[in-house]
Amino acid sequence: MFRAILIYQKGLLASVWARAKASIVTRDNTKEQHAHVLLSHDSNHASIDLEAMILSPKSADATEEHIIITENDESLRKKLSACATTISPTLQTTIPNPRIHSTLALASTLARTDPLLDQALHLWTLTQLLLPTAPAWTIDIDRRPSPATLSSPSSHPITDHHTIHLLILHLRTTLESLAASLAKSLLLALERRLERRSRCQNLATLLIGVLLLHCVEGMSSLFTSFPSSDEWPLAQPPEYYAAQADRFAEFVVKLFRMRGLGWLWRRGQGG
Repeated sequence: MFRAILIYQKGLLASVWARAKASIVTRDNTKEQHAHVLLSHDSNHASIDLEAMILSPKSADATEEHIIITENDESLRKKLSACATTISPTLQTTIPNPRIHSTLALASTLARTDPLLDQALHLWTLTQLLLPTAPAWTIDIDRRPSPATLSSPSSHPITDHHTIHLLILHLRTTLESLAASLAKSLLLALERRLERRSRCQNLATLLIGVLLLHCVEGMSSLFTSFPSSDEWPLAQPPEYYAAQADRFAEFVVKLFRMRGLGWLWRRGQGG
């Protein structure tokens, strides 16, 4: 039942990226140059080095070029996941809501001995990096084919807005895929834990539920904040998918109550 209403599985960014990627076509009159894209995150300067390709016209008169990430999918997923782990403590301190901030601090402490809660924290971080409000990435390009570092004198910032948009979209699509996979396994594991009704894990389980609700709320805002100027890529309108956040919240609270954890939930003003 969890999976039927899981907003992560809709692949919003994947649909947008599929269209954008189709516009980058390698033709016979295009020359390729191996390079490296160097990413650093503004929250704490966590950095990633990714293999890339520069596509440019062979004509000497043409100046337009495209930069695409060619790092294989599995490697890209691992590097972004590791970067999210590094970023997470700093990202948690930027949350303005004091209740969420306190929840994150407590969850970080308890997660040291609870792998499921640790997964929930990681999902929260991945979700935050997906949102339009996430701290920005700084993107440099090193045109040498060999591995480089951010301190390399051969690297320089990418300033073309369209190129930056495509690179960030690629990264966010991979983060969306990571979050979808993690959310699926996390929810199934949570169901199994609730079926066991282990009272010794009540607090950690509560925190998992709170983090999940915050994650789904964030994903709902991702759908509703989709630029109105862009063509909507999914079958149903944004409001249809965003409304799943409320249905998900009701389902989680109902499930907790069915498992004897209803005392952990209190409905406050506004829901």
